[in-house]
Amino acid sequence: QAHEPLYIQAIVKEVLKFIQTVKPASVSLHQEIDETCGLIVGDPSQIHQVVMNLCTNGCQAMQERGGRLEVLLQPLEVSHEGQIVELDLPVGQYVCLSVRDSGSGIEESILARIFEPYFTTKGVGEGTGMGLALAHGIVESYGGEIAVESELGKGTIFSIYLPITKKS
Repeated sequence: QAHEPLYIQAIVKEVLKFIQTVKPASVSLHQEIDETCGLIVGDPSQIHQVVMNLCTNGCQAMQERGGRLEVLLQPLEVSHEGQIVELDLPVGQYVCLSVRDSGSGIEESILARIFEPYFTTKGVGEGTGMGLALAHGIVESYGGEIAVESELGKGTIFSIYLPITKKS
């Protein structure tokens, strides 16, 4: 797959347009897309796949009770090692994509395994368990990181950090 310098704002918006049409009526969608985010090096179809997976999972987590899906895209500067404690991000400029849902949350015992291939909490025929594993692989192949925070009954936030390229 060809990796090229690209702005991901349009891809994120495209996915959200689609999610708006397929999400349950009980789920509200909120977006904040910062147009000043820089270029990353990646494959547009892979970025599309990652954003789609996170948004779909978020909607599914709120299927029963409804809720709010928030998608934020913003620039981030990491100015010193360890700035984001749980991640080992080198100093530099990043694009940060956060997908937050107000769903049921993920149990701590499961949280450690969600990026494993074939790991799924869904019933037979409802999912392959490959979505998050693939998303994780794609993000890492771009030199980025993916983090998850979750609280039972309150929801989950996935944050993706992708390094900004100097090439254009």
